[in-house]
Amino acid sequence: MTVRQGTIGQPGLLIPGLDAETEANLVLSVLVVALVLFLRRAVLAVVYGRTDTSKLRYRWAKGSATFSFVLSVLLLVQIWFTAIRSIGSFLGLLSAGVAIALLEGHRGRPRRLGVHPMEASVRSRRSYPDRASRG
Repeated sequence: MTVRQGTIGQPGLLIPGLDAETEANLVLSVLVVALVLFLRRAVLAVVYGRTDTSKLRYRWAKGSATFSFVLSVLLLVQIWFTAIRSIGSFLGLLSAGVAIALLEGHRGRPRRLGVHPMEASVRSRRSYPDRASRG
């Protein structure tokens, strides 16, 4: 039995109607998602084996779910979008966007993570009572 290798523009080997590149991306995507899910299950098995606290187990489960989702999205973007070939440039653009979004805080000041803008201004007045009385 002879197996032929498809090239770009030629029909794929596994799924009729798809070209070879799309078919390869689809198979690679399924493998990446399966690998990430397998690694998450392995990490949770180790954590559950070493921990009896349900609160700690819950936090690990939530954290690993978030991490595996973000990792899967980054890897799938790398696979499917040919314009973004360098993961470093993609992460640089993503972090720049997050930094700009965090600068859109209260009154144009940088917003601290986890602190509501109004709470930050109230705290600053509390720490300087003479400034709050001047207006």
